[in-house]
This record gives sequence, C-alpha cells and structure tokens, in this order.
Amino acid sequence: WVLEEACAQAAHWTAAHRGEQAFVIAVNLSPVQLTRSEFTDDIKAAIELTGDPPACLWLEVTENAVLEQMASTITTLEAIKALGAKIVLDDFGTGYASLQSLRRFPIDGVKIDKSFIAGLARNRSDLAIVSGIADIAAGLGLQVVAEGVETAQQVQVLRDLNCPLVQGMHFSGPVAPEEVPGLLARGAL
Repeated sequence: WVLEEACAQAAHWTAAHRGEQAFVIAVNLSPVQLTRSEFTDDIKAAIELTGDPPACLWLEVTENAVLEQMASTITTLEAIKALGAKIVLDDFGTGYASLQSLRRFPIDGVKIDKSFIAGLARNRSDLAIVSGIADIAAGLGLQVVAEGVETAQQVQVLRDLNCPLVQGMHFSGPVAPEEVPGLLARGAL
C-alpha cells in the first residue's frame, strides 16, 4: 500500500506540472520486505498501476538491513534495479562496513547520515567525513544526498562540497501531499 501510494503521489505531482518535472519519491524499506520473495512483484505492480517512471522511485535501505540476509538481499536488490527503480543506501557512514558496501551492494546512491551534517559547519572531522563520502560517491558514479539539513550554512557547505541533493527541516517540515505544489511554486523545495 505504501509503495502504491508513494508512486501514485509522485505520478500525480508530475502530471500536475504537465510532465515538465518528474518527481522522485523515496520509500524506506525494512529488512523484512527485502527477504520476501514476492517483494519485487509488489514494486513492479505499484509502478505499473500508477504509471510512475521506475527511475523516479528511490528505495532506501540501511546497510544493516542488507547485511542481515546478505545473499538473498543482494539478489532482491538486483531484481529491483532490473525494474529500473533506484536503490539508495540510507544512514551512510553509521554501519560496520560502509566503504565495502559501496562496492558490494547494487546501489545507485548514498544518503549521508544526519549525524555528520549536524556538526558540518563547526566540526572539522564532520567536514572531512562528508567531503570524503561525497568525493568517493562521485568517483563511483553514485548519487549523494545529505539528510538532516537544518541551516543555510549547512546548505552552502554542502554546495561547496559538490553535494547537490539535500533534505531536511531547513526546507520544510512534514506537510500533507496537497501542500507540496505550493512549496514548489514558492521555491521552498
């Protein structure tokens, strides 16, 4: 149901903007979903039912979720990628084998954990870690998203580090789906 609703909402926003902009929607996956043999069929059905382009569906997994049942989970992730959906490693930098995960897992991007973003403007260690993650990800052709962005100063530092995708309370708190077009029209998102 969540996948269908998310895909339907993204397709609705895209249609409302006359297809000028395809809206990417991210959905967190649980370890349980990754172990269900029919889960890939659920994703395919949601995409087909809603008409949302598969590349606009970003499925977020944590490193620990993948590590729990590594062989079967990697097979599931590869099947999801074959559908055209994107796999993003969430909370990057907090797991046990983060750098190895970039080579081993079939992913399209990483979300830098908010714990590194919080001290970005005042902590040299966080700055070095975020810079390193952004550089490595770029070198591997992966998307990079910084999560937990709360200040304009963090946004500027992330721009300077070539981290183009950000999310957080600096832009907006949680809102109802019908409020998103207004935020976009005002340039808030």
